[in-house]
Amino acid sequence: MAALLPLLLLAGMAGVWGAETLYRPLDGGAIYIGSAVLFFLPFFVLVVGRRRPGMVWFSRIFAGAAGGALILLAGAIYANGAWDAKPPTTINTVISGKVTSSVRSKRRSNPSHVLRVKSWRSGRDEERLYVDEATYSYAQIGSPVSVEVHAGLMGLTWYDRVLPGN
Repeated sequence: MAALLPLLLLAGMAGVWGAETLYRPLDGGAIYIGSAVLFFLPFFVLVVGRRRPGMVWFSRIFAGAAGGALILLAGAIYANGAWDAKPPTTINTVISGKVTSSVRSKRRSNPSHVLRVKSWRSGRDEERLYVDEATYSYAQIGSPVSVEVHAGLMGLTWYDRVLPGN
């Protein structure tokens, strides 16, 4: 049973990443940080729990709860986008910057392409929109861009269809 806990955590984290790829939340930073804490903290607690005999049961319960929470979070992100019946709003804004980061391994590179755009929400200067390579290549700093923004079933705003030059 204890050997399955890391698999539960991995499944939950993969679910969160997959759901966020399908339905990209505008405020995804907090979700990324929260899911990383839910993923890594149980491993730390499991290591500490092995050194203290009275903590073994607690560390296993904690890891199981964290894995379950990750799976619930993945389900919530997916449901928020998949069952969002409200029509999207098209927002027109301007590209203020472009960022590419890569996670490199010996075999391949997985680049992440981000367009920084002027925010349309109060209290924010900028939004970060993850896009595919073709959209990123076509986008020019200072040019207009349209973004379809969805309210989300549970109020977690998400976006898709980032179209530069519109």
